[in-house]
Amino acid sequence: MLQHFLNSFNATADIVRSLARFDLDVDGDGTPEVFLGLPGNQYGQDWFGYRIRTDGTCDPLGALRFHFQAFYYDASQRRLWAYVRVTANSGGFVQYRLTASGFVEDEHPGRRSVSEDKARATAWAKGGRPKLGWAELAAVASGKGVWRSLDSGEALQLDPHVTSLPVR
Repeated sequence: MLQHFLNSFNATADIVRSLARFDLDVDGDGTPEVFLGLPGNQYGQDWFGYRIRTDGTCDPLGALRFHFQAFYYDASQRRLWAYVRVTANSGGFVQYRLTASGFVEDEHPGRRSVSEDKARATAWAKGGRPKLGWAELAAVASGKGVWRSLDSGEALQLDPHVTSLPVR
C-alpha cells in the first residue's frame, strides 16, 4: 500500500518526510478504509483511499484532494463532501461519490448551499470525524511507525502494519 500510495503521486521518500492518515468506514461493511495523505497546506492535501480485504490485501479507491479539517462523509449517500480553496478568500465544496470501483468526483452534484455544507462539515468535525494521525515516512516504511494525533500528539490506536498490505 505504501509504495502504491507514493507512486500514485510520483512521490519519493527523499521528498516526503511524513504521512497523514485516517481510518473511516465508507462502504458500510464495518471495516474502516484507510486514507493516506501527503503533507498539505491551507489549500488541502492529496489523499488516497484503500479498502482492506479479508485475504490480507487491499483495493485502491482512488485519489482525492481536500483539507482534512473541511470535509464530511455522508454514509447514507456514500459521498464525501470536501471544501476546496481556490484562493485565500474563495472556494467551494466538491463531492466524491463511492462507486464499485472507487471514488469519483461528481461533476454535477446539483445545487448546494456552501453555508449549509460548511455547517455540516463543522458539526461532523465536532462529533464524527475520525482522528487524523501523522507519522514519519521512514518509520512507517520500516513497520515501526507510531501514528500520532495531529491535534494532541498522543499515540493513536491505528494498525501500524496496514500500510504494508499488497494492493490488488
